Amino acid sequence: RVYHPHGYLPYGAESEGAVTEGVVFSEEEYHRHFFNSDFWANKVQARLFSTKTCLFVGVSFTDPNLRRLLDFSNWGPGAPRPEHYAFVRLKAGATDRAAYLQNYLVSKDFETLRVRPIWIRDFDEIPAFLKDIM
Repeated sequence: RVYHPHGYLPYGAESEGAVTEGVVFSEEEYHRHFFNSDFWANKVQARLFSTKTCLFVGVSFTDPNLRRLLDFSNWGPGAPRPEHYAFVRLKAGATDRAAYLQNYLVSKDFETLRVRPIWIRDFDEIPAFLKDIM
């Protein structure tokens, strides 16, 4: 399943008469939902992050709400939480010292969120990875 945290927009035949309530179209709506723990997207994400292994594609991890929910999903007693994975593009010049340091820092940041990076040099590599796991 593919979830988008800013709402569900139906496709094709489903779109006729569809209600788009709860879809986030503005920064103001985003901030309102950020602080609402009952907002459906926050509940779905928190549940999935706590119980399922997730693969992030095209996510920068700069969204404070995403980071908060990932952090929250790692709290509390119980069974070990699943690890998550994210496609991450290697910084240009990954052989030079500055790029190596950037990649290392990204890796350490992801570690705090229990997200393992899948390092890629080019986004064209993603379909092959997805084909292998399907």
